[in-house]
Amino acid sequence: MTTRGLCPTHYDLFAKRCKQSDAALTDHRLEAFVADRVGKVVFPSVPCPIASCGRILSHSISSGLCDYHDSGLRAARRKQPALTVEDFMGSNVVLERHQLALGSLSEPLRTELLFVIQQYADRGVGRVMISKLRPFINDVAADRHTDLLECFRSHEHSVRLKGLRAVGILLLEKAHRQFEGYDSLRGDLIFLQDLPLRETQSARNPDLGGTPLDIRKLTQPWLADAFRTWLGATLEPRGAVRKCFDVCAEASQVMAARRSDAGTDPTRLSYEDMAAIIARFEQRWSAQGIKFTYSVWWELCRLARRFGVWDEIPESFAQNYAAQKRRTLRGKGDQKVESDRVTPAAVVAHLRSHTDQLDIGRHSDMYRCVLELLMETGRRPAEIATLRTDCLVQDRHGGWLLRYTAHKTGGATKELPVETPVVESIRRWERIRTERGIRSSYLFPSGRRRLQDENIPPIGERYLGKILHKFAANLPQVPGPVTDADGHPVDFDLTTVQPYDFRRAYAQRHADNGTDPDVLRQLMDHVSLSTTMGYYQVSSKRRRKAVNTLAPLAHDRHGRQVGIANGRMQLKITPVPYGDCAEPSNVAAGGTACQLRYQCAGCGFFRPNPSHIPEIEKEIVKLKSQLRIAEASDTAGYLLDAQRGLIADYEKVLTTMRERLEQLPQDQRREISTMSEVMRRARSAALAGKHIELREI
Repeated sequence: MTTRGLCPTHYDLFAKRCKQSDAALTDHRLEAFVADRVGKVVFPSVPCPIASCGRILSHSISSGLCDYHDSGLRAARRKQPALTVEDFMGSNVVLERHQLALGSLSEPLRTELLFVIQQYADRGVGRVMISKLRPFINDVAADRHTDLLECFRSHEHSVRLKGLRAVGILLLEKAHRQFEGYDSLRGDLIFLQDLPLRETQSARNPDLGGTPLDIRKLTQPWLADAFRTWLGATLEPRGAVRKCFDVCAEASQVMAARRSDAGTDPTRLSYEDMAAIIARFEQRWSAQGIKFTYSVWWELCRLARRFGVWDEIPESFAQNYAAQKRRTLRGKGDQKVESDRVTPAAVVAHLRSHTDQLDIGRHSDMYRCVLELLMETGRRPAEIATLRTDCLVQDRHGGWLLRYTAHKTGGATKELPVETPVVESIRRWERIRTERGIRSSYLFPSGRRRLQDENIPPIGERYLGKILHKFAANLPQVPGPVTDADGHPVDFDLTTVQPYDFRRAYAQRHADNGTDPDVLRQLMDHVSLSTTMGYYQVSSKRRRKAVNTLAPLAHDRHGRQVGIANGRMQLKITPVPYGDCAEPSNVAAGGTACQLRYQCAGCGFFRPNPSHIPEIEKEIVKLKSQLRIAEASDTAGYLLDAQRGLIADYEKVLTTMRERLEQLPQDQRREISTMSEVMRRARSAALAGKHIELREI
């Protein structure tokens, strides 16, 4: 709003001057007023003379300070009436609540403290408590200390700093080692945080913290040198390094107690010494941990020989193969069965249907989304825990993809096609994140700190197991029977389920549904196909049971039930696409001598059973699609009739098998369904060697 082209403030000033000179408000005087005010402000702004203050003086004050510091000066003069403005400006009273006075500290303590505060804030460890730092700084300045590390260790006020003090000690100790040029691979103390050890998502090597390894515990020089060589050559993760050091410490104790020279003379070592070391390992570690123990020990021995560290040690000081011989042998036909740790599908469905009842503290909404993603996607727990806020993307066809980091296989960014339940779960949690003001770049930040902070790490992988245990402990039992790998009902304890079990259940679900092994390998992000095939392999005992269950249910092309005797099953038929074949010459040739070019639906020797229903359904859909294309083109009528005949025969067999299954009791239908999954899995394993061209996901 303006009056005669002026803002209210300037117009009031113009009217006031005209009134003081008893002059009229004419256009001539208005033009003169405007010309005089160009480049001027009504109230001149002057910055506060205190260097740490950024305020502007909007009007003149006798002290020359801003309003805030002028009030502080008047408060200080009540205690010290003779206090001058200059003395007040040079005191610490002028500092605001977020400022520290480091000028009173001597070097290098001032620089060290500034470095510690900066590192503590950048790492997001916690908040810098200014109210606790000020008395510490005042006391250190009064005592004229020059070493911050010594102050952190001994000064009485440093205890109040808590996290800042603990992190500061680690930071300064590491900085001193780097300044002095300390080499952890040659010194008596090995600081693993100073070495570039290999890292994974579940095995980090933090640059601070960790008890150093005292190499002096290995009293034999040849053993200490071997450990240093192994460490420098492999740079294994921190857990493996500590394991190897514990193994070497046990071996050192054995040699010290066994030999008169405490094992220091390498030329006197023999096979009996190695046997004594192996015997100590078996006493020290259980059967679950002995495999890893042997692995690191023999790797150390091989590297010590290869790099010449053990040139003086006799060759008889070698691996004791007798101590590692296999206790039990598995028959060639009885391969590794499906993992006992695969959680039954009924249990996973029961847990999934009750996630809306999860109530574990104030972060239950986040935990609910984490568990739902573990159950639906089959990703590793670490991959779900480290999802970013932009993890949900759309492809060009409108489908949703989950973008994650595959930490176990090199840390590459990958994308997994997901369904609507996963998208809805993530969207629901994103809305809650926005309402609560969570700003972390991770989708699931750690609940151990204020979620509103920015530098928050993701939720811990191990903590997910505790969440799942609390959730499962409050749930009712699974309704209906739960069967084990052999199909026997068992009492399943929900509290034994671990986060990684959902990944195994996801893979097993795909294997049971007939997913090609190569496709499942890519979905599971397995490096080797043999790992994926573990979900397809079936024990010989269960395979025989499935064959005996399904043999009487075989049908011919007319839909008649022509069961095959259990004992003659493998001698009378051979597997062919979409069923089994009983034609003698083809059986003798192993299924490679079909006279009808595998048009099985029209063959009198075709013998499908209920385990082939999914394959027959897919083939019918494929044949109908091909028929539509052929009808739209210039195709001979006899070829169209042959295609329609194949479809009709497949549909007749399929309808007949379904009708007879419906007439069976529910328990028998359930057993047939289970055995059909076993047979489909066994067939997929037999076809796993075939190469399948796949598009990158």
